[in-house]
Amino acid sequence: MRCAITRRFDQPGEVLQRHVVNVTMKDGAEFRLDAAVYFRFENGLITRIEEYACAPSAA
Repeated sequence: MRCAITRRFDQPGEVLQRHVVNVTMKDGAEFRLDAAVYFRFENGLITRIEEYACAPSAA
C-alpha cells in the first residue's frame, strides 16, 4: 500500500489533506482509492477528525 499526497491545506488549528491510496493485492490485482482527511486542533490536541474515501468512477 502506498499513499500519494495530492493536496494539503493548512492554517492555524486546521489541516485538510487529499491523497490517493494505491494497493496491490497478493494476487497482483491493483486498485486505487481517493481519500481525504481533515484535522482540527485546539491547545495542541486533535479535537476533530473527518475522513472520506471513495473509489474513482470508471471513465
